[in-house]
This record gives sequence, C-alpha cells and structure tokens, in this order.
Amino acid sequence: MARLLGLHDTATPWHVARDGVAEFGWLCSLLTATCARLARNIVDLSRTEIAEVFEPYSDHRGASSTMPQKVNPITSESIIGLSGTAALSPPRCSAPRKQAMSAPPENGTPNGASCPNSP
Repeated sequence: MARLLGLHDTATPWHVARDGVAEFGWLCSLLTATCARLARNIVDLSRTEIAEVFEPYSDHRGASSTMPQKVNPITSESIIGLSGTAALSPPRCSAPRKQAMSAPPENGTPNGASCPNSP
C-alpha cells in the first residue's frame, strides 16, 4: 500500500521530529489568513459607497431587514468568521500573525476598530 501511495520510511519517527506537522499547521494558518484577507477585501469593496464588487444574488441571501435594496456579503463574512475560529485553534502562537494579515483598513471604516493593533 505504501509503495502504491508513494510513501517511504523516514529516518526519524514523526513523534520525535514534529517539524512536518508544525509546517503543515503553519501552511493551513497561512491559507486561512489569505482567504480572510481576500474576503475582507470583498466586504470592503462591496460597501454601498464603493460598490465595486458584489457576491452573487439570490432571494433572501444576505438580505437586509432594514434596507431591502442592500445585499450583505454573507459568504465573505463567513470566511472571515471561520478564519477567526481557526486562529484560536492550537497552536495559539500563530493567531496574532494570521489575524494581522486580515486586519481591516485604518481609514475609519466601521470594522476598523476590530484591528488587533488598534487602541
């Protein structure tokens, strides 16, 4: 089975040398941070005053209860939220670096206060 999958024996067992496991965790952390950064860009660019991009429309998907003409970027908000959940998973040392990648802009936008470095 190992030959069919292209697997080989390592010189050191994984439970002694955890570099590969740590590298995989760091890679996953970077991927979720990149997805959050892209999702944050979509949220920012889909604001009413900018309106450069938008998520696909379907009935009642992201509809605003107070402004019927507005469609909220639900998928992007979900990606940002799930990325925050992944940041709280072990190892916790990667959370500040990952969250710093998806920090909102510092131009006075409504979400600007959620920046990890803001007072």
